[in-house]
Amino acid sequence: MSEAEIKMLAQHFEIGGHTLTHARLGGLGKERVYEEIDGCYRWLTAILDKLPVSFCFPGGVYDTVS
Repeated sequence: MSEAEIKMLAQHFEIGGHTLTHARLGGLGKERVYEEIDGCYRWLTAILDKLPVSFCFPGGVYDTVS
């Protein structure tokens, strides 16, 4: 989806975060996990001019970050 399409959807739906590259987070290092999640959060915030309030782990899979 383009940023314009995301912005248009946001007029009617909640837009939540995922990750920047759809990487499965399990097994990734702490720094990479942070980059994926925070990068997506910042990108969506810039597009939507508001803070995203939801997040979905890619594949619905998560574990503790080591």
